[in-house]
Amino acid sequence: MKTIWTLLAVTPLLIGVTCPYVYAQAYNAPLTIQALNHTTSPSAASRSMGGLTLSSHNDITTMLANPAALQTLEGVQLSVGGLWEYKTNEQSQRWYSLDWMSMFDLFMEGKTAALRDPIIDTIRVRNPTYQDSVQRNGRDPNWSRKENQFIPLRLFAAAPFTIAGMKFTVGLGVVEYANVNYYYANKTAFNRNLDYITLPISTDPNPVRADWWADTRSREGSIPGYGGALAATIAENVSVGVSGTYFSGTVEDRQSREGYGQLYFFSKDFRYSANPYNMTWQSTSTVSGLELTFSSVYRTEKVVFGVSVTPPTSINRDFTTTGDSTNGTTTVVLPVDTGSDKLRLPWRGSIGLGITLRSNVLLGAEYEYKPYESAEYTDKNGMVTKPWLDCSSFHFGLEYMPVDVVSVRLGYQTTSEVFEQQGNALHGDPVAYSVYSAGVGLRVLQSIQLNLGYEYTAMHYEDNWNLNTNVNRDIRNTLFASMSYTLH
Repeated sequence: MKTIWTLLAVTPLLIGVTCPYVYAQAYNAPLTIQALNHTTSPSAASRSMGGLTLSSHNDITTMLANPAALQTLEGVQLSVGGLWEYKTNEQSQRWYSLDWMSMFDLFMEGKTAALRDPIIDTIRVRNPTYQDSVQRNGRDPNWSRKENQFIPLRLFAAAPFTIAGMKFTVGLGVVEYANVNYYYANKTAFNRNLDYITLPISTDPNPVRADWWADTRSREGSIPGYGGALAATIAENVSVGVSGTYFSGTVEDRQSREGYGQLYFFSKDFRYSANPYNMTWQSTSTVSGLELTFSSVYRTEKVVFGVSVTPPTSINRDFTTTGDSTNGTTTVVLPVDTGSDKLRLPWRGSIGLGITLRSNVLLGAEYEYKPYESAEYTDKNGMVTKPWLDCSSFHFGLEYMPVDVVSVRLGYQTTSEVFEQQGNALHGDPVAYSVYSAGVGLRVLQSIQLNLGYEYTAMHYEDNWNLNTNVNRDIRNTLFASMSYTLH
């Protein structure tokens, strides 16, 4: 009996895995590599200038992205920093009115809970049917979630030295490689596409059934990285460098499914039958990998030109997943799932240009090439897919020094996620958004540099179906700060 109940409990999950309606954009698919593309920039000065790294000067914190920049340090340098982020995620659903299926939109939006059944004249209607009653639902499909976190972001140390008349600089650092915090919910998930079964095209008296539930999934984790870099000057105005970052961290996942019941669709009406159940899964994953970066910078008094290249990187994940299912007063422990999967990122790189417009004004621009549509995901069974889209980005920054000890910075960047919205007119075009930033740098006693900055990110996209539109928003306000000490 326990085996039969376990199979029944797992069946909704198996149905969902094969259903494109539930798992559009892989939103409600099991958590595997989601959010691993959210790497963290450790430089407060760089983030204040829109993420510029190739034109950085005397900033140890860009050494893992642009190791050649170590050659601009004015001496032995130590740096510490951190950030505070306040994030809001929300979704609102808009269901369309159907002429042939009255109140279906109100039902899906949870607005029919207080409606009464119509008064039936039993003389005229001897045998009332489902069409003589109101289908009630008070569940709000919209949701909003707010969270804030403080991250002690990084610690760096670097020192220049000379061998046979050639200048070198070596650096070490501890950073947050990636912040994989993630949350998404879909409170109107089905095991089949309602866009088709709600059309008034069938005269079959037998209804079509659709199972209905709410999915929620979240991921928490900060993956630390431990890196080193070496830079050298190989010709006049030309420096090169190489950096390596080993990252390893633990990620905690939680997924839940609240089963509501079934909807039965007739040719011009529907009926709801409640059948509640709950399923939850908890997963612990260990994520690890090694990333290398090579860069070269040509620097003159007026112009800075740089390039960086990152070879393919493999990210390995070992996971253990447990779960249980509850129906009424009966709870069943689901089978433990363990395994390993892998994500292989392709070649990536950046190219940038910085121009000194005046002695105290620097304008920079960079293009960051991240062709993640070539990234390969290998699941625990060895099946290889390419689930991501390209998320290359542009970065623009301005630094103005009204006096020698003060730097005012402004930045802007256009970037994107690795998925596209449902109903995208341009297939393969990822969800894009803009990031605005500003900051200030203060030099104290010629040896201490304080960098403060603010970043505003607003991602908005709409998943469009024939019956509804889901409006998704991800808004982030980030404050970051760092302090560097240079021993001249």
